[in-house]
Amino acid sequence: MVDARQEPTPDWLVEGATLGELAGKIDVPAQALAETVARFNEHAARGEDPDFHRGASAYDRYWGDEQNPYPNPSLAPLEQGPYYALAVVNGCFGTSGGIATDGLGRSSTQTAMPYAACLRSATPPRTPSPPATPAPAPRSVRS
Repeated sequence: MVDARQEPTPDWLVEGATLGELAGKIDVPAQALAETVARFNEHAARGEDPDFHRGASAYDRYWGDEQNPYPNPSLAPLEQGPYYALAVVNGCFGTSGGIATDGLGRSSTQTAMPYAACLRSATPPRTPSPPATPAPAPRSVRS
């Protein structure tokens, strides 16, 4: 397991040594953050996540930490800093860019003539986690 504290904090994360420090940096009431984390910790210690159901599926548990001493390998109480926050904004994983396709998913030319036996998905094969954030597929070069 890699100790994240040995690496510099990426620009897309906000770090605080304590929950109070983190709350100040992300402009949320410190007491509300502390209460939220206390509630999360209470449930995590029992292996539960009533809000987001993390670890409820076999898939979640497969990707969990086998060495986690708590009942759910995907959850553990947040007991000591540093603590991190990440901005979550609305977005879309689809794209209006990429190779032009017809209604059957066939790649086509500028004049809408389909290329034979060439199919293309409009969604790029990327993952929804930093630093490999989803991006539109590159536009095809059209002659």
